Amino acid sequence: MRKTISRLSASLLGLFYDNKCPACGHSADSIAAFPICSACMAGVSGYQGPCCNMCARPFASRYSMTCGDCLSDPPPFERAMSFSLYEGTLMEAIHLMKFKGARQIARQLSGMLSGLDLPPGADAIVPVPMTRAGLIKRGFNQSALVAAEQSRSRGIPLRLDLLYKVKETPPQLGLTKKARQKNLRGAFRADHAVKGMHVIVLDDVITTGATMRECARALKKAGASEVTALSIARTY
Repeated sequence: MRKTISRLSASLLGLFYDNKCPACGHSADSIAAFPICSACMAGVSGYQGPCCNMCARPFASRYSMTCGDCLSDPPPFERAMSFSLYEGTLMEAIHLMKFKGARQIARQLSGMLSGLDLPPGADAIVPVPMTRAGLIKRGFNQSALVAAEQSRSRGIPLRLDLLYKVKETPPQLGLTKKARQKNLRGAFRADHAVKGMHVIVLDDVITTGATMRECARALKKAGASEVTALSIARTY
């Protein structure tokens, strides 16, 4: 019954919006990830290859443990975890949620993260924040949508009062790692209520890790005892 209602809802949406699945070109058959079809969403799998044990950057070799960047400049977070690579259907889903307002996809993306074995004892889950101006412009924080779903499914308190973005920054797209770090310097501030807490910081995509580093740095400066970086996808 639920699947039938979802298919009918997708068909109705198709009367007003393009309902061609961006991954395969077929008509969307589910409202859950509209316009991505259920078959393409079901085909998204987690990354199983080798990766850095600190920042989760994918490796080509299974004999490597830690990437050169983390060896030369260890991140302020204890570990990073990502569901899969930022490519294919997963990339399309994140793009639709983030830039096209497809908020309903957050639940399915959170479901993917639920398969990750997070370290125990987390006191709070915190989305990477946006500035007030950025939030008004987009209308929502995509990372907060997924974090809220994770909070409900895992029973970890969602805290939106522990980490703030206090400086508007230009888009990170196309910038080098060094430029991203400079761009984000001083952009985040954490509340001292975080003292002694193990915090999970959630973002949609980790690229160079500059955003997560700055978030973790602000949390540690305010007294957080442990920070885990969590993302839906990771670039190479």
